[in-house]
Amino acid sequence: MWPRELRILLVEDNPDHALLIQTTLEGSKYAPHISVIGDGEQVLNFIASDAAGRNLVPPPDLVLLDLKLPKVDGLEVLKAMRAAANWRQVPVVVLTTLTRPVDIDECYANGANGYLSKAVGPETFTSSVRDVVEYWLRLAARREAGRRWAAERAATVHAGDDWGAAAAEAFMTAPRKDDDAALAGAQVR
Repeated sequence: MWPRELRILLVEDNPDHALLIQTTLEGSKYAPHISVIGDGEQVLNFIASDAAGRNLVPPPDLVLLDLKLPKVDGLEVLKAMRAAANWRQVPVVVLTTLTRPVDIDECYANGANGYLSKAVGPETFTSSVRDVVEYWLRLAARREAGRRWAAERAATVHAGDDWGAAAAEAFMTAPRKDDDAALAGAQVR
């Protein structure tokens, strides 16, 4: 178990899709907390509240974002996330029925970290969601462990010697070969 619960923001207007994703992730070894928001306008309000310092919780460790949302579409939400300082580094995986190459390219051009099509069978979709989420949460857990280790190291190292803390952060955030292999097997395009 990790020292803090890892958090996922699921932006999905279809209750059946949201339930399928939540059920899929219930058995994850990272046991994430999943918050569901059903429209793009609510997400924009949440981002604006965060920028103003009014949110009581930090941004999530991962966002799963549908593109076809009521009020404000997912692409506009993605752009807002990438424009907000606290959200720029949050991984965003797009989950959508859109499969045109132009849609996929537009998501990546606007900062998406992954793109999963819902236009596949349910077993393929849920397996891909599970694999991609576990990949990103594994990286979040490593970053968190690296930050804790770096803070502990910095407290024990001479005040003028911050090399240990910087090295620890760099080591813990670097991608690993096993992570790349896991993601390669999970991507659906």
